[in-house]
Amino acid sequence: ADRLHLNSALQKALKDVCTLQNDLVDLVGKPPSQVVKRLEGVPVLALCALQCFNLPFPTRQVITRYLEDWRHINASMDGEALIKYGVTPGPVFKLVLNALRVAWLDGKIKSLEEEQVLLKELLLSTQ
Repeated sequence: ADRLHLNSALQKALKDVCTLQNDLVDLVGKPPSQVVKRLEGVPVLALCALQCFNLPFPTRQVITRYLEDWRHINASMDGEALIKYGVTPGPVFKLVLNALRVAWLDGKIKSLEEEQVLLKELLLSTQ
């Protein structure tokens, strides 16, 4: 990378490709939330580069699903909504919003109504 004078973004992408190549097999068959947890923060460039490799279909499919779908899924609730529910801003925000996102990703909730029910359950359990 130094000899080729690659910028820091390309250097990071190359390192991530090398590291991820070994981890991808373990992600096949895992719930989407676990895939997102592992791939979040990996440069899109690195993931696109991996798709160019001769990967087995299930492995390539994990990357494709992450890039096209899973990375864009978030809870519909945000910090403002939590404040309306009486939650004081702080570490609970991240815990609750992450739990809602995981539920959406893994198909445990499929509607805004189900999200609100889960939110109420989560808020009761954090008090």
